[in-house]
Amino acid sequence: MALNENLSLTQLVEIHYEDIKGYIQRRAGSSVTASDIVQETWLRAARHSTKQPDNPLAYLYRTAINLLLDKQRQDTTHGRYFGESELSEAIECPSTPPDKAAGIFQDLEIVIEALKDLPEKYRDVFLLSRCEGFTMREIATQLSINERTVEKQIAKGIQHCRARLERGCVGTKFRITSTDSGNERRS
Repeated sequence: MALNENLSLTQLVEIHYEDIKGYIQRRAGSSVTASDIVQETWLRAARHSTKQPDNPLAYLYRTAINLLLDKQRQDTTHGRYFGESELSEAIECPSTPPDKAAGIFQDLEIVIEALKDLPEKYRDVFLLSRCEGFTMREIATQLSINERTVEKQIAKGIQHCRARLERGCVGTKFRITSTDSGNERRS
């Protein structure tokens, strides 16, 4: 261990690259993901400019695990909002008749596509409000925008999703209507 104390964190990552990668690969189930995580661990180690941790190798393993957990959380969140339609095939509800379930899944796909068409700022506000349960004040604070703007963006998002559901179509671009000039512009 005395040898490890004289090495920088980046040098330790380089020396123990295969061990850390193998450890992460067993947890992630992917060699590619493990390689990415170890690279990010090296970058974090390079930015770590404070004094050397008491147990530098344990610090690096913990950093790698934390990065993997962050990636898994991000993948789960992304999949929840923008997952593929295979999800609808995997879910089966015995109390819902198949024809009704098919209609529900079709509506869900339309709403997912409508959300993808929203401009990013509208989508972020809408998802924070409707999926994450944030209040308008919390969203305004988090995104550094006015509460009235949050309210308008949520309303436009709901309006867009509702219109798409009523039309029952996928692929129509979101339109923002300017109330000041009466002109429409595509976002």
